Amino acid sequence: MTWPFLQTAAAELGLQPEQVAFLRDAAIRSYDALHSVLAASPSLDRLSPALERRKLLALLEPMLSDAYRAALAQPQPRIAIPSGARSARDGAVAGPPADWPSHNRPVKLGDEPADLLAGGVRGLWGLRDQAAAPTCVGFAAAGAMELARRTQGQAPPDFSAIFLYNRILARGSQAADAANGATKLTEARQVLADLGICRRADWPDDRPRDDQPSDAALHAAQKERTDAVVSYDLGDPDVVPRPPGVARTVLDLLRSNPPRPVAIALPEFRDQDAPANGPSNWWQDDPVVSGILSDPTPNMVRLDSGHAVCVVGFQTDATEPLGGWFIFRNSMGSRWATGAPDFSRRPVVPGRGFGAISATHVDRHVWEIFSPAARPGP
Repeated sequence: MTWPFLQTAAAELGLQPEQVAFLRDAAIRSYDALHSVLAASPSLDRLSPALERRKLLALLEPMLSDAYRAALAQPQPRIAIPSGARSARDGAVAGPPADWPSHNRPVKLGDEPADLLAGGVRGLWGLRDQAAAPTCVGFAAAGAMELARRTQGQAPPDFSAIFLYNRILARGSQAADAANGATKLTEARQVLADLGICRRADWPDDRPRDDQPSDAALHAAQKERTDAVVSYDLGDPDVVPRPPGVARTVLDLLRSNPPRPVAIALPEFRDQDAPANGPSNWWQDDPVVSGILSDPTPNMVRLDSGHAVCVVGFQTDATEPLGGWFIFRNSMGSRWATGAPDFSRRPVVPGRGFGAISATHVDRHVWEIFSPAARPGP
């Protein structure tokens, strides 16, 4: 599998086969992305000296975009958000979901685009920012509920992510590292079924995450109780056999009639020689600027920590091994994808606050899937 940037980079930088293979493994599609991954991967000096990491970094300097250079010039840390998604505690998931769909279509997803932002939805749907709290699960699930409850031609409702997150914690999360605030999307489904979710006006995002919601907020939440949520907990891939067709399942939900938004939770990856406070693949420089997440390379290790986002579309790409890229809304406000949209790159991230992740990455690494059904029409 190849794509135009691989050929361009190989010619302009004089890349050797091992270097081209590294770009392919990481799904690198720009000089900014290559610089970002290399800068965050000191172990390559030890593991792959033939890659000539430091030499490549120097060669890339004149190739970098103005937006990326500006991001590099900002004081550290440029972005820092505690990870709030986790896999289940050891033994909490014994095997693949019993209700996992059986797929009788090709795993490759090409020629099946999806866009839940069509018709001006993005302009009506404000960005959300989890600030410095590990509340990504609440924001991802609330975002999916907002799109699921949207009335045609109107702005999506503004649900309280903190209410949802608070009620998960109050019940005792089964996520690993729950003591530090980690939660799971399957637990958001349980809260929606039993308690519902209130509007942000009833319980604002800036309320302390461990505050008890008011009686008025609890009463308002009852109006949005629902058990019409598809929810899968795939467990730790080191412990639980991986079911087939994870990316296919996410796309099929997006392409339902009516379409269904999908929240996903997945692990972070970090270079094995990076310091404990070094950037994971989510917080490297290029994803923060472009919104495009690189695939983890062999020098990276999977962390126990993870992140959750709301998937809102799929862009086809014949050069991506499984056929394209999922588009998501993050919960970092306008601080994420600061250079989007960039129409010189594929995939095209629709704007600040949104991002893209390869179908291959989703298929291999997603921990959880959460998809509420649209409210039935009249």
